[in-house]
Amino acid sequence: MQVKVRIEDRDRTQAHGARTLATPVPVAQVHPMGCAVACVAFVLHQTYEEALELFDFSRRAWSEGFLCADVTTALARGGKPHTVRTILDPQPREEGITAAPSLVFISPSPQHPSGHFLAWCSENKKWMDPWINFPRMDPAVAGFRANLPGDPQYWFYAVKALKPSLLR
Repeated sequence: MQVKVRIEDRDRTQAHGARTLATPVPVAQVHPMGCAVACVAFVLHQTYEEALELFDFSRRAWSEGFLCADVTTALARGGKPHTVRTILDPQPREEGITAAPSLVFISPSPQHPSGHFLAWCSENKKWMDPWINFPRMDPAVAGFRANLPGDPQYWFYAVKALKPSLLR
């Protein structure tokens, strides 16, 4: 099944998201702290702009970034509810949790001083990095990498049932 792309030209699709399932296109973050937004867009097969509308405080993409709760709420609003686990939690065996994580947040480090969100691409078995050319942002370039660029702190797993309390 193909997801229709609403954007006409490939350059804009490459920069701002929307992809088909057969051809994964990385989603670049538009704002300095928008890696969570780009990852949500990638998981939901949306544009960066569409995903940004799922977050309550979109201005956080400019300065402080988003918390795990913001990300799980945005994913639920987009129709793909997730749960989050710390790396110290045992491997989840709860009913409804998928085997592979959809997203990961890596801990702050010299390479990523504020931490960084990445999304798993099951089509090519690589991590989608919404700002692979960090720290340059003129423009930020998204791409795929085989390994995480830091230590994972939080894993996000898809779940089968929506939690109505997370929806608007």
